[in-house]
Amino acid sequence: MKLKDVKTEIIQEDNRTYAVVCSALGVYSVGRTLREAKRNFQQALDH
Repeated sequence: MKLKDVKTEIIQEDNRTYAVVCSALGVYSVGRTLREAKRNFQQALDH
């Protein structure tokens, strides 16, 4: 499953990290950069 295939929300946290959230799937990931957060989210979907 690809990130573009599910509805997600991207949040920039106060500490300048990013979170990617998909409530429908119960998947949440974080990263120091947006790219890292997206990569972590993709990995979570793949597992």
